[in-house]
Amino acid sequence: MANIERFGPMFLLFLTILLSINSISCEKSLLTKQAALFVFGDSVFDVGNNNYINTFRAAQANVWPYGQTTFKFPTGRNSDGRLIPDFIAEYAWLPLIPPYLQPGNSVSQFTYGVNFASAGAGALVETYKPQNVIPLGSQLNNFKNVEKMFKEKLGEAETKRIISRAVYLIQIGPNDYFYPFSVNISYFQSNSKDRFVDYVIGNTTTVIEEIYKIGGRKFGIMNMGRLDCVPGLLTLDPTRIGSCFEPITELIKLHNVRIPNVLRDIQRRFPGFKYSLFDSYSAGTEAMENPTKYGIKLYVFYFCFVYNISYM
Repeated sequence: MANIERFGPMFLLFLTILLSINSISCEKSLLTKQAALFVFGDSVFDVGNNNYINTFRAAQANVWPYGQTTFKFPTGRNSDGRLIPDFIAEYAWLPLIPPYLQPGNSVSQFTYGVNFASAGAGALVETYKPQNVIPLGSQLNNFKNVEKMFKEKLGEAETKRIISRAVYLIQIGPNDYFYPFSVNISYFQSNSKDRFVDYVIGNTTTVIEEIYKIGGRKFGIMNMGRLDCVPGLLTLDPTRIGSCFEPITELIKLHNVRIPNVLRDIQRRFPGFKYSLFDSYSAGTEAMENPTKYGIKLYVFYFCFVYNISYM
């Protein structure tokens, strides 16, 4: 199994996010002065929300072998150990950020942050809708519920302080791009790929802008990684079993070319908006080409960690 601590490129994301979390105390005991971490996304970031919804079996990671290293039992994370938000929380001297739907959560816990991510989720509401996952728009509504809880328990001023200082981590889109190839295979017979990418990016940026209007200012975002080489897609073309799935490559490239321009435009239009865009595609390519450099013995371990196939 890959040694995640040696996975250098992915940890560049942690560094850039941490540089955005200002006013971090040098004393771990002063956690109340930390900036909160609010997490939105899919299986790459889901730390257990899907444990508490009636969804399809492959979208839940509450069985062995998940969780066998760090936690010694399945937690709902699509990994044998921790996920990216867990490492960011650790390096920012925050406790593990709890899933929003976890029973027993309290306002005091949520002041450190909340994880809203759901395995199988997309930016588009119709992505895997029959499977009853939590799409990005619903995750935004859950965040608004937390904001309401803060106002009721902590007051307007403290709520504004928490939300304005927080970092908002977002990973979304892979399931949207998988969907036309794995479920709705006739989609591109009547719809253009160009417009489809605009829909995905548009829905994502709508949520970002809504968070900004609520008071959020600092965002960490991942572009599309090597989706063409995830295990689930390697079997779609029976004539090329084991080869990366080229039909999705155009969508990946369109997305990754457009998202930097879109984020720069948001920064231009919204004063105080700050963001870090992590190049997941380059990190994935680097890991594929030099796996032993990062402790990866088989390519499949990398992809099962970073792009789990729970959408299938």
